[in-house]
Amino acid sequence: MLAKINSSMNLWVAAAVCVYCSTCKGADLTELMRRWENPKSPYLAATDQEPSGAYLRVAAEASPDRMRKVRAEYMNSSQLMAYFRSGGDMAILPLGSVEMHGSHGPLTTKTLIAHATAILLAEQWNALVFPPIRYSYVGATERWPGTVSISIEDTIAYTRAVVESILAGGFKRLVLLAADDSFKIHGPFLVNSIHRQLGELPLYCEINLLPNSEEIAEELGYEAADDIRVMAALKILGHPNVLKPGQLKCENTTAVSEFARICGKLREADVRVPPVLEAAVDRMPLRDVITKTDVDKAIAIMRREAKKREKFPVHFAQYQKDVRSQLESGPWSIENYPKFVEPPKTETKAGTFERTTQGEHPAGQIVEKDNTDYQIPLSSLPVEATPEQKRQLRAEFMSAAQIAEKLKRGEDMAILPVGAFEMHGPHGLLDTDTIQAYCWAIVLASQWKAVVMPPIHYVHTGATEFWAGTVSVSAEATVRYVRAVAAGLLDAGFKRVVLLWFHYPGLLMGQQVARDLHRQRGSAVFALGFEFFFASETGQRLGYRYGEDIGTLAGVKILGHPGVFVVDEPEDIPGKWDAQPGWQLRKMGVAGRAWYMTHSTQHLHVRSCVKSGDEDKLIDFLREVSKRHANLPEVMTEYLAELKKLKKRPPWKWENWEMPASK
Repeated sequence: MLAKINSSMNLWVAAAVCVYCSTCKGADLTELMRRWENPKSPYLAATDQEPSGAYLRVAAEASPDRMRKVRAEYMNSSQLMAYFRSGGDMAILPLGSVEMHGSHGPLTTKTLIAHATAILLAEQWNALVFPPIRYSYVGATERWPGTVSISIEDTIAYTRAVVESILAGGFKRLVLLAADDSFKIHGPFLVNSIHRQLGELPLYCEINLLPNSEEIAEELGYEAADDIRVMAALKILGHPNVLKPGQLKCENTTAVSEFARICGKLREADVRVPPVLEAAVDRMPLRDVITKTDVDKAIAIMRREAKKREKFPVHFAQYQKDVRSQLESGPWSIENYPKFVEPPKTETKAGTFERTTQGEHPAGQIVEKDNTDYQIPLSSLPVEATPEQKRQLRAEFMSAAQIAEKLKRGEDMAILPVGAFEMHGPHGLLDTDTIQAYCWAIVLASQWKAVVMPPIHYVHTGATEFWAGTVSVSAEATVRYVRAVAAGLLDAGFKRVVLLWFHYPGLLMGQQVARDLHRQRGSAVFALGFEFFFASETGQRLGYRYGEDIGTLAGVKILGHPGVFVVDEPEDIPGKWDAQPGWQLRKMGVAGRAWYMTHSTQHLHVRSCVKSGDEDKLIDFLREVSKRHANLPEVMTEYLAELKKLKKRPPWKWENWEMPASK
């Protein structure tokens, strides 16, 4: 039912946008739609002071134009609708983890590899890559520094909710993609459960584009492993030099521990044992054989391996047709059983269903691409986006050893950005809320000596639920997942956990998470929302109020992707508000009701006042605001100390009651 509603809603979105835009004075509707569907990035030029050759070289897939065509987080709802109109219908959802990967590997190594793999495959398949689900059950590394693990049940429940929403949004083919067998326990179970209960046919895939084969080992000069894979992935995702070849001066340490050797013998005998690691080297070996040119060589191999799978969409569509044909024929039914028991009159072979060309790439979608590295002038990046700062502030690029050192120094604060993936007008990015939460967390972390954890993208969205591009899970699923991740951070040794929300319904859910954890575990987490604290004050700095357009422009720059969001709109298109059902009830004390946006610009107005270059003013202002709140970590510590005192001598117990003396 939801899928049918959403399908009609997508058409309604186009009508609502077009009808409203046509009423704008002087607006050229065709030109506006073309602009939103095909935004052009501003040219990033080095400044006069820029030293010769001072560029950050990222893979071609990380150029703004390529990211907007493949990565859904950097697309707007107009682009998504154009994708559907062109015949596209495939989504890839990468699955990963936050866990120890040796003493040197990024905590999100599996996520980074899966995400980069998805991007390379998507360009071959005419698919869209959604932001990865990062927090999951990890097993063997559960008790190691930096690992954030949640239960299998919580992992399945949240992933299922995200999958259901993506399928309801108009995608007919969905691939859950893991970089290895990390999800082998719950991945197959999940897709089978969705099929049995919803009738949908997603696929769970484990695809390694840099396998440890003899051929690839010969090309590289050594065995392929996660160290070279993650270095290649970082460059594909636009974060080169976060982990550089030659960065680790060490002896090659590839020998596994004695415990790992014994576990390997048991697995060879098909004996299943609980996964436990005795040494960090068991997860990722230390090697100094990788050179700078090897990263580009690895990327070329991964592109070649992705090319070999270009027919995957055709086979996927055929698989769906074959399964549905089996279901329609129903050989297991009482009526049809005899037909399938009798010998066939003509010779048949398994898999002889009628073949179809369904699933071929829409014409003009797949073209040969220029894979020359894209160069970002270092002068266009704020200090927060430099490889050094990424490695210091963002846990996804930090190693387990770095986390352990921080905790030893008493730097025990983790900031968990929580956003939303939803329609933001016809021009705003779908991941607008997450981008703002993430960039704000980074600016705050530099003041607070905190660690910024990878963000959570998918939550309950509310009024935008049926609009093109929105991925919404229930409020219950949101609270359950965020609560599990927050509990995992507490278990990982962080004493102060801050949930930073940039989505209004999320503020309410954040309070519920904080209260639930306090009741269940006696632990305290802090729910924080910053967007309302400075909205009016930005008018003095920018000449206009803070909005999610300028917030996104600053956010993508802090995250290291300048140019991926385009502003400089030719004219204003203000939000149009229809009378909402039950609007009058608000005046009578009704605080909770269901309602939906009826025009895309209700969520984010189109403003001509926002110009390229304004983001630098806002970034400076964000740093200033973070300094004003520099003492918040100390206040949080005081709060936890007082809470501890209350636990030792609970004033609410009858034996501790102290009645105020009467006058």
